[in-house]
Amino acid sequence: IRPYTPRHNGKVERSHREDQKRFYSCHSFYSPNDFAKQLAVHNRRSNNFPMRPLGWLSPFEFAVQYV
Repeated sequence: IRPYTPRHNGKVERSHREDQKRFYSCHSFYSPNDFAKQLAVHNRRSNNFPMRPLGWLSPFEFAVQYV
């Protein structure tokens, strides 16, 4: 996303808010390595979680259809 693009700002802000709610505020990080490990687990879990906008496919399953 290009900087200072107002039409994208809402999408970026919502993404940041959801990340804060679902990951950053729920975890404690003790080192950069600990952060990386916890983030990898979170990403793996969220990329395999079915979502209604994707027809109840996970983001991973949805992406596989187009690769």
